[in-house]
Amino acid sequence: MFLSGVETFSCLTVFVCQDEYDRHYLDDVYSVPLISAEQLHSGSIADNTVRVEYHSNNEFVQLAQRVGIMADLKDRVPRMAYKGVVSFMFHSHRVYLTRPQGQTEYYTDKPKIRVT
Repeated sequence: MFLSGVETFSCLTVFVCQDEYDRHYLDDVYSVPLISAEQLHSGSIADNTVRVEYHSNNEFVQLAQRVGIMADLKDRVPRMAYKGVVSFMFHSHRVYLTRPQGQTEYYTDKPKIRVT
C-alpha cells in the first residue's frame, strides 16, 4: 500500500504473513485425497493432486526412493520438506508426501540412544 509517499505493509494478503500462509497451505494440503503408495505406483489416480502419508523416517526414505525424489534427512527432517510436507510431480500428478495430520515430531524406527 502507498500512502502520502510512505510505503506501509499489512497482513491483508494471505501470502504476506507467514502464519496465515502456513495455515492456508496446510489446510489445502490436508484437504486433497489421501491415497496409498501402491495406488500412486499403479497409476489408478482419479485426481490431479493427491496426498500420500509416511509414518516414520524410514518409511519416508523408502517412499522417496520409490518415486525418485531426494530421500535425504537432516536432523530427522526431510530436506525438501516445508511444514512436514514434501511436494513433487509424479506422472503429471501433484503429490504431497506428508506426515499424518497433527503429528508434530519426526522420529525413526529405532529407539533413541541416550548419550551420557
